[in-house]
Amino acid sequence: MDDAELYDILAELDRLEDLREDLEELALNGRTLAELPPDDEVRREAEALGLNTVEAVEARMAELNAQLDRPEGGAS
Repeated sequence: MDDAELYDILAELDRLEDLREDLEELALNGRTLAELPPDDEVRREAEALGLNTVEAVEARMAELNAQLDRPEGGAS
C-alpha cells in the first residue's frame, strides 16, 4: 500500500467515525436520517457514502481496518 492509498483509507475512516457519531446522536434523540431535511449535512454525507445505519458504517470501518492490517504483498 502506497502513501496515497493509506491517506485515502485514513481519510475515509475519519469521515466514517464522524458519521457514526452523528447517527448515534440521532438515535439517542429518537430520530432517523429520513426525518432530516434533504439538504442536512449528516444526511448528505450518509448518502454520499451509501451508508444509513450505524451497523453499515461499522461494517465499512471494519473492511478498511482489515485493509490496513493486511501485510504488504498480501492477497487483495
